[in-house]
Amino acid sequence: MEDTYEDKKAEVYLTQGEAFFQEGKYAGTIEQLSACLKCRISEEAGWIECTAYNLLGDLFLFSGYEAAAMENYLNAKQKAKDRQLFRQEIYAEIKIGLMYSDMGGQEEALRHFDCAIEQARQTLENADYELLLAAYIQKACLCCKMGGFASAKSIFTTVDSIRNIHPSGGLPVKYKLLKAQLARENGDMDKLTDCIHELLHIAMEEKFRMEYCRFYLDVCVFLLECGRKNEMKQLLEALEPIFTEMEFISVERRFLKIRLSYDKRFSSKKTYQETCIRYMDQSDSYRGRLQEFRRKNIQSLDELQQIRRERDEYREKSRRDLSTGLLNKAAIEEEIRSYMDSRSTKAMDAFVILDIDNFKYVNDVYGHLIGDSVILKLSRIMKETYRKNALLGRFGGDEFVIFIPNIKNVVSMEQKLEKFKEKFHREKFGESGDLCCSISVGVSYNREVSTSYEALFECADEALYKAKEYGKDRIAFYEIKEGLLKYL
Repeated sequence: MEDTYEDKKAEVYLTQGEAFFQEGKYAGTIEQLSACLKCRISEEAGWIECTAYNLLGDLFLFSGYEAAAMENYLNAKQKAKDRQLFRQEIYAEIKIGLMYSDMGGQEEALRHFDCAIEQARQTLENADYELLLAAYIQKACLCCKMGGFASAKSIFTTVDSIRNIHPSGGLPVKYKLLKAQLARENGDMDKLTDCIHELLHIAMEEKFRMEYCRFYLDVCVFLLECGRKNEMKQLLEALEPIFTEMEFISVERRFLKIRLSYDKRFSSKKTYQETCIRYMDQSDSYRGRLQEFRRKNIQSLDELQQIRRERDEYREKSRRDLSTGLLNKAAIEEEIRSYMDSRSTKAMDAFVILDIDNFKYVNDVYGHLIGDSVILKLSRIMKETYRKNALLGRFGGDEFVIFIPNIKNVVSMEQKLEKFKEKFHREKFGESGDLCCSISVGVSYNREVSTSYEALFECADEALYKAKEYGKDRIAFYEIKEGLLKYL
């Protein structure tokens, strides 16, 4: 489907927000991403919304507001899951794992990396192997951080195997850091030196990218651990003007702490003392700046939550039939297909199609206002009868659908359907109350068989045809497993 005007506008805002983010500009990023999320983004362009929420997660994390960061990462994950945007969902899972890793929650981080790996292995196509590799490498680096080098080496072997089978999959920048960590653990100093030169090339000679700031800082820490004074000095001098000019105070704070550790270990006493004074001065201002940023973040978060509520309301309204409030045809089909993809083959479901008998006669003789009241009454009785565990929809006109998943007792289900039909039949319509209406119902079962939405629909439609053929005001059942029709 071709992008709508709102989709194109949202993509422009997203691109501008990403540009501000790469420059380390808080206000510009939040303004553009808020404008992006205000747009009426179509389902087909849902990746824009997911990307915006992931970027907002980074923005709040780098600004020292972890709670807001987590909320936006979870928003991105849920939106991607709802739209079956598997790449975006896995990307958010990795982001959440990185956040836990930054906060010292290694076990939680490992759980999210494992979840990302499992999802990637199940859903990604060859063109997306870069994301699978990223999840593996993040897990391996965390294993190194935790001292689990045997696990990290095993993962590294897996990564190389994937690369041999799928050479088109690009490598995340952190792969170089993983190689360096394993070279140091193996005592291979020549390889370690080569890896460090590669890391410096990425961090110093390629264009700075804000999304890699964790990587740049991790390289600084690694060089410090290796005692590489000269290489670390080069990197610190290259990164200092970038990190000290950005508006993301949490990142700036971490960089300054690394600088302090470097001067304590390698610089003169005088230089270290000067850095300590600078660190303490910035610590005093940091608390005030952090408080101001938290205030800004709360304001921004309030606005974003309002935008999200409005978007969710708009999306939900777009899924509903305006007259009855039931799911529309596209929405109920989407819900049923989603359920069918994950249902157990041992389950049994019922697909119910019903329509009002002689509804054209009702409209022609009694008028469309009475016809509308009949429609509304039928929808209300459906809602009253099936309050839980059923999907209710209107396909249009006088055609309705009920989908009942995972039926435990077939007899009870059929009796409930009959009571529903009789309850509607007892209703009186028209000014004098002289009009009674009936419905014909077709039901298809998929008892312990794997089948499709199309098969369920077609069999229920055939059962409905038979119910009308045999006199209307009837229910016909079609069990797909047996290929038999019966009537109630």
